[in-house]
Amino acid sequence: KLKRIGVRDVFGKSGTNEEMKEKFGLRAEDIAKEVLSFLEN
Repeated sequence: KLKRIGVRDVFGKSGTNEEMKEKFGLRAEDIAKEVLSFLEN
């Protein structure tokens, strides 16, 4: 199985690193949640 985690093809956004990580679900806790969900299925 393969689970892609990353930024989807969208128009550019601007903000701080933390704002962008939160917006695109790239914070450590967001990634961990996706991985755990993937492994459960």
